Amino acid sequence: MLSQILINAGYIVDVVSASLSEERAKKLGIRQLYREQYQVNKKYFAIFDAVSGENAACIQDRIPAPIDPAFTRTISYHEIALGALHDFGDINDWNALMQNGEALLERVAKGHIDTSVPITFKFGQMPEALEHSEFTKLKTVISLS
Repeated sequence: MLSQILINAGYIVDVVSASLSEERAKKLGIRQLYREQYQVNKKYFAIFDAVSGENAACIQDRIPAPIDPAFTRTISYHEIALGALHDFGDINDWNALMQNGEALLERVAKGHIDTSVPITFKFGQMPEALEHSEFTKLKTVISLS
């Protein structure tokens, strides 16, 4: 989703992914698809790592220590904006967050942002669901009913 948001905002996006197909990358508007990090031979303005913090500041990793007073409530990088709003945001900041969130959901609902449909497993199939998630890298949901 991050790649699509950046592309829609006019940025050029390259991706390192072992699982993304060339066809899907082209459909999403990704300029260059690398299979391994060592293949990257360009310099970039920004890098977002969604796998681990070994290579860059991963948006999914845990923050070992708060990076700034505004971020003391956040435990991971993808929570930074919301965490900072709690102590430092005003009504205008919260309104902007809500409006942007609603606009994002509307874009998803209208099909302007391509989202994958999660694969659903029953609670009793937890081991299979975990294996599926780990090996396919597809969104996996566990239902309680």
